[in-house]
This record gives sequence, structure tokens and C-alpha cells, in this order.
Amino acid sequence: MKKTKTCPKCKSTEIFTNEGMLKRGDRSSIVVSAWSSFTVAVYVCVKCGFFEEYADEISFNREKLSAALEKEWKRI
Repeated sequence: MKKTKTCPKCKSTEIFTNEGMLKRGDRSSIVVSAWSSFTVAVYVCVKCGFFEEYADEISFNREKLSAALEKEWKRI
């Protein structure tokens, strides 16, 4: 949805996002460790309700955050 601007479920182009906006609430960021977190951008289809979440590229691309993820989280 982020790149195609089309819902993969219903093919609608009525997609909205909070990317680049002030975020608030429990789902606005993901905590990686005690000192590392990244913000989340949400893309929502207003026709069917399908949504996708993406790590904010600016906060996610920090070396310290990547190292914390690799150390604290489980690889699948």
C-alpha cells in the first residue's frame, strides 16, 4: 500500500496515512529495548478497513536501533 497506493485486499485507491504527522497512543511506536524505539506509520484503506504498518524510515535506519533489534528480538 505504501508504494502502490492501492489496497492489496480490495484494490481501492482510497488510502490514508499518518506518516509525517505527530503520532500518539500505544501503537505510535515500537519499543526495541530500554533505550531504543521507532515510530510507526499506518496506511489504512477506507473502503475495506485493511491496514499496514511500517517502521518510520528515519528512526528505523539508525545504527543503534538496528543493533538493538538484532540483540533483543528473535529472528524468524
